[in-house]
Amino acid sequence: MPTRKASSSKNSTGRSGLFEQAAAEYESAMKLFAARRDWKAAAAKWEEFVERYAGEDAAAAMVDRARRHLAACRERIGEEGGADLDPLLRAVVLVNAGRLDEALEQVERALAAGADRGRAYYVRATALSLAGRYDEAAGALAEAIGADPEYRAYALGDPDFERFRETAAFAGVVDPPRSSDRPEAREEAADGTAGSTFGGESF
Repeated sequence: MPTRKASSSKNSTGRSGLFEQAAAEYESAMKLFAARRDWKAAAAKWEEFVERYAGEDAAAAMVDRARRHLAACRERIGEEGGADLDPLLRAVVLVNAGRLDEALEQVERALAAGADRGRAYYVRATALSLAGRYDEAAGALAEAIGADPEYRAYALGDPDFERFRETAAFAGVVDPPRSSDRPEAREEAADGTAGSTFGGESF
């Protein structure tokens, strides 16, 4: 039987309720994945999670990570000799385990191996943010957004960026400058050349 989408209960739970529900289910799956390393059970949980919350803005960042974890589980299930995960997936696992320095090392390996730049820099930004290295995290996030603008939306809702979002460094990367903040706009306003008027109309 297909899993019922969470949107059917939106009216009763609201956006915050949906996020809390998704976060609880995400944590449950994460225990199977990172702590118990029960790949088959974790894969089933991640599949259910992605099916239930795909398309829900409130859970977009978690769905993205769940897809990566699902790919990691499937790779593990299919392994015969216990080979390591690819560096980027291992970095995600290490971030969730709080082993941030090791995660950053794996991101470097992933980039050297030609991994997707947007994903790699987003994982790097996540690790740096959780380590409190916000200026460096901003640089990595800028790289991720430059490679794939969708990471701007992910960053705005990602629970791993909760403290990072309160910093000027984050705002400088994610918030686009207003037109009135452009240097040329301020110069035009100062010298009166922002527009000329002819016959009551501005040009």
